[in-house]
Amino acid sequence: MLIKRLLLGVLWLCVAIVLVIGAQLLLAGASAIAGAGTFSNSIDSEVRFLATFWVAYGLMIIWVALNLRDRHAFIRPLMLTLVVSGLARALSIVMVGTPDQFYITGMIVEIVLGLLGLGLHQLYRHNPQ
Repeated sequence: MLIKRLLLGVLWLCVAIVLVIGAQLLLAGASAIAGAGTFSNSIDSEVRFLATFWVAYGLMIIWVALNLRDRHAFIRPLMLTLVVSGLARALSIVMVGTPDQFYITGMIVEIVLGLLGLGLHQLYRHNPQ
């Protein structure tokens, strides 16, 4: 029961983070990006477009969390996506340099929550409660 609660806690924390950030980017566009400076209309359009995927990702996690017993198989790809998104931020650091501290923190949170979710899912799979 403890593993299930911890796993659900990670999932709902992901939902809260993803939906808040996704909604903020969708509504405010590129102006919501910390340290963005000036940006073109094309960049704003792309930010709002990509924000819909953050929102959809959050809604998918909600769908899984509401019926963990039957939908837990979706956790692995969802958490792997989160880890890869953090690794993409690391690639950006290597390719173009260090972003605003907000994004460094985001990278760490994405990788840690993703790995934690993967580990808890592995434990849950072997002993669903």
